[in-house]
Amino acid sequence: MINLLVNTVRFYRWLKATDNFFYLKKGVNCVVGAGVKIYPCKYISLADDVSINRNCTISTSTSGRSPVKIGSNVMLAEGVKIVGGNHEISDINTPMMLQGEGKQGAIIIGDDVWLGTNTIILTGVKIGKGVVVAAGAVVTKDLPDYVIAAGVPARIIKKRI
Repeated sequence: MINLLVNTVRFYRWLKATDNFFYLKKGVNCVVGAGVKIYPCKYISLADDVSINRNCTISTSTSGRSPVKIGSNVMLAEGVKIVGGNHEISDINTPMMLQGEGKQGAIIIGDDVWLGTNTIILTGVKIGKGVVVAAGAVVTKDLPDYVIAAGVPARIIKKRI
């Protein structure tokens, strides 16, 4: 009970440093390491028993068109980046920064997933239940349930079952 209380206090102390922390939808027993950045909080949700290690970033577009949903029993190793949103680049006569949002899509991470150190998850990706993503992988496409993926871009290298 004391450990749960300490983790909860640590989590909320950290959240006060982020934007609009009250909007973050969070389950019970979530642990967040030092240096983690989550923004904008109102478009990101964490289920129960999520562990986010040091220096991870979970961010998405401020429009809400690329929400991030993380399932139960998910482990994010140190330095994981989950990045929703994108920039439009199709008009070469207009600066990219003025073209607005490009491809959008929800990022959904299923239950019982392990994302290895420095993994990058890009917009519009769905990661199935029981997936392991190897360290340094860049996930640009959906991954089905119970696979191990590695590489840049990430590819399925093995099935877990």
